[in-house]
Amino acid sequence: MTSERSNPPCVLRAEGGERPKSPLAGRDGQSASDSTSEADLAGCRLLTVKAVANLLGVSVRLVWRLVAGGRFPQPIRLGARTVRWRARDIAEHIEALAAEGER
Repeated sequence: MTSERSNPPCVLRAEGGERPKSPLAGRDGQSASDSTSEADLAGCRLLTVKAVANLLGVSVRLVWRLVAGGRFPQPIRLGARTVRWRARDIAEHIEALAAEGER
């Protein structure tokens, strides 16, 4: 049995790129939340610390240092040892840094 894996939902893609299948989707590719628009779900993507570090081109340790110093968005705690960042929060932070750099 071969397992075919699509891109993880936290991968940023170019406009017009194919939307990755939801892990909650049934065999026909339809999920229970298909009535929700993609715009509503865009802010719901959750990123691991590794994904955030790769997106920013920095180390995992630096991400945690920035969080501790109050210079980066706080993650959401999902469990005792599990944290994630909203992709929307990271995108807004990057846009704010870019706007600050343009001054």
